[in-house]
Amino acid sequence: MSILFGIVNQRGSTISESELRALAGTASGYGFTGLVTEIDGKIGVGLHPFLTNKRTKANVKLVKSPAGNIAVLDGFLYNFRDLCVELGLNSSMDHSDASIALAAYETWGEACCERFYGDWSVVFWNKGRQELYLSRDHAGTHSLFYEQAPNSIRFSSMLDALCRDKTASTLDRSYLSCYLANESTYDLTPYEQVKVVPPGCTLRFANRSVTRSCHWTARCQEVFRYKSDGDYERHFVSVLTASIECRVPSDENVLAHLSGGRDSSTIVCISDHIRRSHGAEADDLVDTVSYFDDTEPHWDELPFIRAVEEFRGKRGVHIDASTISFDPWTVDRRYSVPCLGVTPYNEEHFEKTISGRSYSSIISGVGGDDLLGGIPNPTPELMDLLWDFDLNKLLSRSLQWSLTNRTTIGATVWDLIAEFSNLLLKHGSVKRTYAPWINRHFIPSNSLLSTNPLVQIPIARPSNIFDQLRWPSLVGHLPHSVPTLFALREYRYPYLDRALVEFVLRLPREQLVRPGEPRSLMRRSLRGIVPDIILDRKRKAFISRRPHTWLRGKEEEVSHLLKETYLETIGCIDGSSLRRHLTEILTFRKTEWSLSLARLINLELWIRARFNLRPAACPSSSISKSDVHRTSQSSARA
Repeated sequence: MSILFGIVNQRGSTISESELRALAGTASGYGFTGLVTEIDGKIGVGLHPFLTNKRTKANVKLVKSPAGNIAVLDGFLYNFRDLCVELGLNSSMDHSDASIALAAYETWGEACCERFYGDWSVVFWNKGRQELYLSRDHAGTHSLFYEQAPNSIRFSSMLDALCRDKTASTLDRSYLSCYLANESTYDLTPYEQVKVVPPGCTLRFANRSVTRSCHWTARCQEVFRYKSDGDYERHFVSVLTASIECRVPSDENVLAHLSGGRDSSTIVCISDHIRRSHGAEADDLVDTVSYFDDTEPHWDELPFIRAVEEFRGKRGVHIDASTISFDPWTVDRRYSVPCLGVTPYNEEHFEKTISGRSYSSIISGVGGDDLLGGIPNPTPELMDLLWDFDLNKLLSRSLQWSLTNRTTIGATVWDLIAEFSNLLLKHGSVKRTYAPWINRHFIPSNSLLSTNPLVQIPIARPSNIFDQLRWPSLVGHLPHSVPTLFALREYRYPYLDRALVEFVLRLPREQLVRPGEPRSLMRRSLRGIVPDIILDRKRKAFISRRPHTWLRGKEEEVSHLLKETYLETIGCIDGSSLRRHLTEILTFRKTEWSLSLARLINLELWIRARFNLRPAACPSSSISKSDVHRTSQSSARA
């Protein structure tokens, strides 16, 4: 990822070079060179280019037109050839993505973003109208933050650039509460004045006001209807292969995550298939990194990882995850956001493990499970059948799902009616269970159909509404949003490719998942490309032990820390409720709240470290060590 940044002075005075370069200062810590800047009156923009392959090296990402309009682009437009044809430009290889984007803006206005297929964020400045536009792709694969002050607008793809002068008084309680509840933060950051440009949206700044419009949503009206399963399978493989080929080019040194699951294994195997078709040997195939932990009873992934490595003829790097710290007590004030499990030690351990190769990008399998039916949920398909009033097929499929899930057909139909009513009458609002000490007042409504511009309900099929509800949560937790201190790499997500997502959203639900056949389309399509042992996996790996073991031996420290907290003083948590439940958690009688407690401790310590503060005294009572000891003894006797 390149680092773009800029300032618009709404008072009208000219931006100074020193003012602009001060905003760029954070990039120097990652070894970026070749700073490009452009100052034109009250706007100043800059770019630290990140050169990864042949196209990026010839791809100037900051351009200015004869009319004085400016475009700065971070990322790639994968449909640049089609755009050049539509715009009447000469050879597409003679034009950078930023110059194509600027030509598109001057031709179609802000609606140009609807035509962009790729992984990108872009900034446009219209000199004639004195308007600023900030926009991100449909999935938000490249970050873009902004801060609107009374006299200026500052923006950057790095949060650090906008939050270096922030104090604890600027903390956003909605963000903090979402973090505690493990909810998507959407357009929030820890700092009240700094926001995120939402995925699939364009923000227009003019006359000291901002308006938001959506250039993409997960809403799809039409459904693909092919004659046979084979037609669906061929289309799926074609679109997925094109997505992977764009994001794993042969002239770039990338590193792919290989977990042993279907999603990451598929990316690696299809990439191998593409490269071998061009004569590549085993050494020329994409490098992989895999995590394993033999201490976890439900994370025995090494047999599957080795099966993929044997299939492709190349071994990757293996990292023992049991050596990675999960301790919520380990925080570092240099991180601009709190993030449980992200520590300088863990970052340094990763860098040492992969040392010797300069990887520019990391390929992630995020999104595959959510989009391709990883969770065998019958509700979306059955809701569509009810919507179509196809009662015969509805009863038949309900019976098949009941037999598969070992439940009664009455229970299946009852669940269907309840979900269908909730979807239509309550706008898809989901009743979530939070830790009892979290103040829900600051958590934004999860009725996404009424509050989120990425979700549009009118005349949509129930399964598509279901997909729309999941989409903001999916794109709200992408790995590139996790802070880093040691190395800045671009993350790429083949399963979030726009063409692939739009294809999957238009599929009949029974193509994705069938009774007894989770991931049906994927498993049928990839026979011979991905090892059968991967396609036929019966379970998904998950961590069950480590979120609880961090508490052992920490009873006294936890009790002391939670006597008084900053989060309590600002109203994000109910301290009395926390202390009532704390003994049960520390004695492992309420293990379901262990991870919530870890997030609370991590957030509290991050706030204290980041802003060099201690919480003001607040009414509270501590749980004594003797209380914990007595409860432990009674629990043991029981």
